[in-house]
Amino acid sequence: MGTPIVSPAEFQDTDLATLTTRVSGFAWDPEAFFFSWITNGGPTSPIAPIISEVSPLFLRSVVQGAQVTVLDPVLGKPAAAPVAAAANGFWVLPSVPSRPTPPFFALNAGGGVLPTT
Repeated sequence: MGTPIVSPAEFQDTDLATLTTRVSGFAWDPEAFFFSWITNGGPTSPIAPIISEVSPLFLRSVVQGAQVTVLDPVLGKPAAAPVAAAANGFWVLPSVPSRPTPPFFALNAGGGVLPTT
């Protein structure tokens, strides 16, 4: 039959304490989003009120430059150093400790501004 193309899977026991996870999201202000939607006509607005990076309502409510981190509820302190949100509100924490539970909570560690245009 010949040599298999793919090697069989092998179990590798890894210490969970050494694993990290890449976490990302958007920094946005729900009140600014609601205000943009209402000033654009609310329920009669031609723009659907969806949370998406292609929605003009959402892009007007992102918090540019916000310092974002994740809170560890077990230890009561941040699990990673804060990172700045980009101009579109997107942020990435490349090395958050991995664990099955409980979850980490994203929070604004300070700063940031709403777009002016």
